[in-house]
Amino acid sequence: MKSVFKSYAVLLSVIFVLHANFSDATAIHSGVIFTQTPDSSEIAGLSSKLDEYFSALKGLPANEQEKETDFIINACKDSSVKRFVALKIYDHYMDSPVMGDEAVAIYLTDKWFSTKKIMMNSDVDLMNARIFAEFNRQSLIGCRAPLLKACDAGGDSLEVIPGGPFAEKRYRILYFYDTGCVKCKLETPFLMKLLKEKDYPVDFYAFYSGADSLSWHKFISDHFSMDLSRTEIYNAWDASLSSDFQRKYGVIQTPRLFLIDPDGIIIGRGLDIEALERMLHSIFSPPDYQYGGEKSKAMFDKISAAYGYSPSFSDLMSIAENIREKTLGQGNLLLYKHLEGDYMYWLASQRGEEYKKAEKPFLDKYIFDGSWKTGDDTLKVLGFARILDDLLSRTPAGSKLPDMTVRGIFIGKHLQEGTTVPVLSGDLKEIRQYKLRKLHGSPLYIVFFSEGCRICKAQLASLDSLRHTEGMKKARFLLVNVDQLNLDYPKEAQNLMDTFDLSSLPFIISADRKGIITGKYIYFTNPVSY
Repeated sequence: MKSVFKSYAVLLSVIFVLHANFSDATAIHSGVIFTQTPDSSEIAGLSSKLDEYFSALKGLPANEQEKETDFIINACKDSSVKRFVALKIYDHYMDSPVMGDEAVAIYLTDKWFSTKKIMMNSDVDLMNARIFAEFNRQSLIGCRAPLLKACDAGGDSLEVIPGGPFAEKRYRILYFYDTGCVKCKLETPFLMKLLKEKDYPVDFYAFYSGADSLSWHKFISDHFSMDLSRTEIYNAWDASLSSDFQRKYGVIQTPRLFLIDPDGIIIGRGLDIEALERMLHSIFSPPDYQYGGEKSKAMFDKISAAYGYSPSFSDLMSIAENIREKTLGQGNLLLYKHLEGDYMYWLASQRGEEYKKAEKPFLDKYIFDGSWKTGDDTLKVLGFARILDDLLSRTPAGSKLPDMTVRGIFIGKHLQEGTTVPVLSGDLKEIRQYKLRKLHGSPLYIVFFSEGCRICKAQLASLDSLRHTEGMKKARFLLVNVDQLNLDYPKEAQNLMDTFDLSSLPFIISADRKGIITGKYIYFTNPVSY
């Protein structure tokens, strides 16, 4: 957020320069009116401020930068100033070294130059701008990689679908080259050296853009004929040019290198070997990251607090979806994984039925989605997620109570009003063996607790005060002391551990008069309150 605030501050300074140097103006929210043609010194001052503004915008999504450039252009009422500003902005984004910035240049061409709202320097410049837009608009960062139908080295048809809907969920490298291209001859050996040494689990498509079959097969033999254990190499050629690969991927010259994610979204374009290596390293060998730290916990505590005292299931799921939109939706897989992984650890640490209801759908949609592929992912995220999934799947709502015997204290009609629950008074003489499926209540609550657990004691105290209220008079309770079972009956305790999620106590489950489980992870009072 810091860069966004900075951009707004610089925006105001640009508006101030326009206002102070060029003409009278209306209020900022109405734009700035120009009535004179600025001189060279005024243009130089504006140019300097625009450069500062571009620097402040660096790193923002392309659509946000497009909105801000529209604002600046619309602020200019004098036609010569507007033209200067628009061309300055266009040149900046055409020459920007930041991958993805060319999307803004295409936007400017479509909105301002092709429509003749602003004139370029010449018809030739306009034609070149239109050609660039037409040859690049389908392969911008964030676009779905276009399908190419070609032939492989054996003459069979080959569909180049980097990450298409029916393809295996792997990253794709798409490399356009020509056997007569000097730069291709220099870069291809370095590219293949990278793939050979790292052997990433990716699909590599080498797409020949020329027309000489003999030179193509020799180039394949010289460079692409290697057997790698994880990297799959596909050779493609479209001699008839019917796939329209030049326009779809902007192949006006070679080499041309793209990286596509497992969902078929372009996340790298116009890459050199060094940039590709950095991206692949960040994906498959990310820096050591510790999930669930204090900073991430404090962040999610703050986010959840914005939803109120106790967030609902939909609130908790919306947090995860917002993370996906703001990270993976903009091509940042690493940040997506870090934040969703942190969120998983945070969710697992929370107490309350709504949190637990959200955990399994969260895991299914955001953790078991195919994005977590590295060994580090398995160690720190997938392994923990599978443990959580197993615990959450035990005794699901709608199933019958397990057919098992449990030692505990049963609270039924015999415990009169005014009498304290035995556990709270220290009286443990009431412990008996009970068959779960023969216990009846409307409803029945089974409370697994630990003697040294502060929250367990608070929940039992709440039970003691609530059991004679109007809504709970017909309820029955089975209190199970997990500590005592572990000490005196370890085999029975282990059986309970294998059947119920006793990873965090108290664990409270409810069932109806027929023994059908109606709820779990229940609390008689909100655990956040103590």
